[in-house]
Amino acid sequence: MSLKIKTRDLGGHPVEGFYTEFADEPTMAIQAGLSHTRKRARELEGHGYYLRPPMWGRKCCFAACDEHQVDYGTVRALRRVIEDMEPSWIAAVKDACRMFNEPRLIADWCEIPIQAVLASLALLEARGEVPTSEA
Repeated sequence: MSLKIKTRDLGGHPVEGFYTEFADEPTMAIQAGLSHTRKRARELEGHGYYLRPPMWGRKCCFAACDEHQVDYGTVRALRRVIEDMEPSWIAAVKDACRMFNEPRLIADWCEIPIQAVLASLALLEARGEVPTSEA
């Protein structure tokens, strides 16, 4: 069994994805028209939920503009898989930390969603590899 990824019209902003576990078929529906990196982040989030399903077996995924709007369930799901599935994002976040100390600025610089930045920062912090900002 594996995670099935589908592109669907989910009603648009701010809904970006929906994870559900039907009987034997875990599925991540992703909003049509998302940028490549936003779509990829939702795919990774789905894989994270597949490893450890959310309560009640489903989860609606909303866009976040800054770290105050972030669902930390999303960050935890991304943290479970980002290192294996998108190591280049972690490297980009690590490099951006040398210039910026704000997750929103890092997200803008790296062009990846803030949830992925926060997951990457958590992994880097756990490994003691967060460089200090010179900005």
